Formats: sequence, structure tokens, C-alpha cells
Amino acid sequence: MTAGEHGRALAELLVELKRRSGHSYERIGAKARLSRSTVHRYCSGATVPVAFGPLERIATVCRAGRDERAKLFRLWEGADAARGRDAASAPSVPAPGKRNRTGWWPRRLRWKRLAEP
Repeated sequence: MTAGEHGRALAELLVELKRRSGHSYERIGAKARLSRSTVHRYCSGATVPVAFGPLERIATVCRAGRDERAKLFRLWEGADAARGRDAASAPSVPAPGKRNRTGWWPRRLRWKRLAEP
């Protein structure tokens, strides 16, 4: 499985837990000490947390069983490991060269000269 596949499976499980609990993103976030948008990002698969703790708190709020928590951990572990592999295989970005930076003052003078009749 790739990072994306693990992330999607993780998100599907989180959505199922949320649906079954009947709580809103805001309610889950408040009880798990996370923001509503963070819970939504995890449930939509947009991001995977670096640590398992936030997912464990979401699972606790949603009253997930031991088997569901174990599955959640395995999916998170796979997504985290795949993310590490994807990052390691990504080409490195060279450092940007020195830019020819001028301050705002010379640009302002140039525009002022252009604007004069």
C-alpha cells in the first residue's frame, strides 16, 4: 500500500467511527482537544498526524473498541511509514540561488519617474 492508500483507509475508518458516534467534527474536536478543522482533515484523508495520540483521542471520543483501535493504529503506522518512504524517494530540491533583490525604494523611484509627465 502507498501512503495515499493507507491514508484513505485510515480516513474511511475515522469517518465510520464518527458516523457511528453521532458526534459532529466540532464535538469530537472539543472532546479530543483538537480543532474542528484538524478532525475534518484527518477524516477526509487530507493529512495524517505525525503521532498516533490525536487519533487515539478521536477513537476514545467515538467509543471505538479494542479491535478498531488496533486497526486504526495499524493503518496509521502504514501511512506514516509510507509517508517516510515517499519523502525519501522524492528528489531533493536544490537551494535557491542568490536573488537580485532590490529594496522597495529604487522601485518606487523608477515608478515615480515613469509616472511623471
